[in-house]
Amino acid sequence: MDDIDLSKLSKEEKLALLTEIEEKEKRIKRKKNSYKPNELQEKVHKSKKRIRMVTAANAVGKTCLTAWEAYWAATGTNPYVKRTFPVPNSGVILLDSPDKVSRYLEEFNKWWDTSEWQFLKHGKPYISEVVLPNGSSIKFQFHLAEPLSFESTENEWWAGDEPFPRHCFVGLQRSLRRSPDPFTLIVGTPIAQPWMKQELYDPAMKGERDDIEIFKAGIMVNAANLGKDYIRDFSKDLTEAERKVRLEGNFAHLDGLALAEYWKRDVHLIERFDWPRNWPCTVAIDFHPSKPCTALLLGINKLDEFYIIKTYKSKSPPREFARELKEWYKGYKLQDIVCDSLGSTPKTGGIDNMSFIEVMQQNGVPCRPTTFKEKSEDSWVKNIQDLLFIRDTKLGKRPGLYVFNDLLEIINEFESVMWARNKLTGEYKSSLDIGNKDLLSCLKYALASPPNLNRIAEVYTRQKPSYASRK
Repeated sequence: MDDIDLSKLSKEEKLALLTEIEEKEKRIKRKKNSYKPNELQEKVHKSKKRIRMVTAANAVGKTCLTAWEAYWAATGTNPYVKRTFPVPNSGVILLDSPDKVSRYLEEFNKWWDTSEWQFLKHGKPYISEVVLPNGSSIKFQFHLAEPLSFESTENEWWAGDEPFPRHCFVGLQRSLRRSPDPFTLIVGTPIAQPWMKQELYDPAMKGERDDIEIFKAGIMVNAANLGKDYIRDFSKDLTEAERKVRLEGNFAHLDGLALAEYWKRDVHLIERFDWPRNWPCTVAIDFHPSKPCTALLLGINKLDEFYIIKTYKSKSPPREFARELKEWYKGYKLQDIVCDSLGSTPKTGGIDNMSFIEVMQQNGVPCRPTTFKEKSEDSWVKNIQDLLFIRDTKLGKRPGLYVFNDLLEIINEFESVMWARNKLTGEYKSSLDIGNKDLLSCLKYALASPPNLNRIAEVYTRQKPSYASRK
């Protein structure tokens, strides 16, 4: 074929040659498709349990494992357990963010001829569904999707990549309700989400869940497929605690989870009810120039108990965000609207030299910047721990803070927030690591200027006492 003079070929002959070359490339790719699972992957593939949970270190081949399980399910046969699925069928790969989709697309293209596969976006900026030639569908869903988006689908299987919030598990398990032989595959480096250890891992290890099989593996199981010195170079900057998680696949110790001792789902979550309009509230805003702005509405009842009522997130520019926010808090009795002091920075408002806060005020949102004292880490940690603590009261055991149970994003932040670490020693500090916990940042500002039933007037600018100082 290398000796062919293309200049002497007709158009039809060139097209025929192109087709022949493409077919040859497909044959080479199919021949190359020689998947040899490592010890961990093979054990998982051979398991017949309804729920398989893989708590493994970094770089043990979890994405590859999941891709093959998805492919076998979509094509109807798992060769390791002689398991068959009716085709076409549908399944879900659950990821923490859309940018992880590309990992799976790389695996698909690495192992299979995907020239006849459909890669669909459905109006999104990323691939959200893959359809195989037999009609089977593999959808990508994400941790912070609404619960109904999980439950409203019907699937034969689903796989969760990395620890995920509890509502994802509940919704996707329900999506399997009509499948005669469904399976769930959970893979990840167990860094957060303590509910998975408490409700799945521990009961399975104790023999209380015979439908779950646990697979645990360290990074050495995949050493043959890693680059030279990768493990040595990867591990040199890890603390001892991080090595246990990232190299050995152990669950992160609950000591690193800052609120694990205080946060109880069965106590702090409450069914939504209509908030009485005469109970006062505070709005707190977390401004960031390159991320969506977030807001939180904190209210107080007649028993001096706080409620997180609503949260809001928007990528709109400041002027539009102000209009949206006014509509969002319309009808509530507000005593303060406080915004992260970063919003006072000039030129953050998108209009001339104006700051974000100035644009908000100009458009009818009378917010003020946080003070230095209101951003104190020591007061914030003491406040949140004190409010989550369950006390004996005349009405029984009650905390000082409740969260409406449909506010999934802040629930996830409560359950995954870690203590901050000293970058040099790796030791935990006495502050919370809320750099990427925007709603907890809002709560921090709201609790520094909380609503108060004893306040007569509805005001926005007067300095308020902190929760700790008025107890």
